Amino acid sequence: MFQVGFWEELKKLGIISKQARQWEETVTKLNNIKEITPQVPAKTFLGNLRSYQQDGLSWLYFLRNYSLGGILVDDMGLGKTVQTMFLEMMPEHKKIYDLHLARERQRVLGLMAEGGLTKNRFDILKSLTIMRQLCLHPQLVDAKHKNVPSAKIEALTEHIGLLVAQNHKVLIFSQFTSFLALAKEVLDKAKLAYLYLDGGTKDRGKLVKDFQNGGAQVFLISLKAGGFGLNLTEADFCMNNVSLLSVFATSRYIPFLKFALGLADLCT
Repeated sequence: MFQVGFWEELKKLGIISKQARQWEETVTKLNNIKEITPQVPAKTFLGNLRSYQQDGLSWLYFLRNYSLGGILVDDMGLGKTVQTMFLEMMPEHKKIYDLHLARERQRVLGLMAEGGLTKNRFDILKSLTIMRQLCLHPQLVDAKHKNVPSAKIEALTEHIGLLVAQNHKVLIFSQFTSFLALAKEVLDKAKLAYLYLDGGTKDRGKLVKDFQNGGAQVFLISLKAGGFGLNLTEADFCMNNVSLLSVFATSRYIPFLKFALGLADLCT
């Protein structure tokens, strides 16, 4: 949830001058676009694209040409996925978020003015972490908000139910073990079996083996504790908090996926 005013204030402080110039150049180009140019598949492609697949291909080319990020959903649960992509916070959740946003915004601007990122890196990152947690569920910041409805949690419930019903095997990553605890509550309520790995896990090898051999369809993993070298070749979907990615994973892709999902987590 980006705040244009916040961006302008950072520009005035000289913190993001290069990024600001790049963004302004991109916006100028985008303002002159009338439509997305249709793209033709590579000659090596053997097959016929449906109309929506053709639109998706053109959209991805458009994003690449303008150095923009984006998500292209597939037709598995398309309606639900699109709804999740454009998810808005529920009113009570948004009220709490906006209150903290105003507070942390002033805090960060004050820190930047006093000593900048070099002197206050820890405190600034702390403020950003609080806002990322609030995006997921306000309970992650203050336990008194436990009963506040969260669209993210509802989306998680919907995704997991759909994937498990279709016999998929899912990895759920998060930097926040507090969010994984909420995911456990969702799975317990739905009576779905799962495996869990965080910094306190003793026998990682056994959990991985259980997942590979069908012990559970869902594996909750702390990004920090997961590390590298997890052989989870049976997984075909990953979720970073709520963001859904079809990966058809092989063991050599797992470190990359966790890195990519970790970057995605920054935008949560």
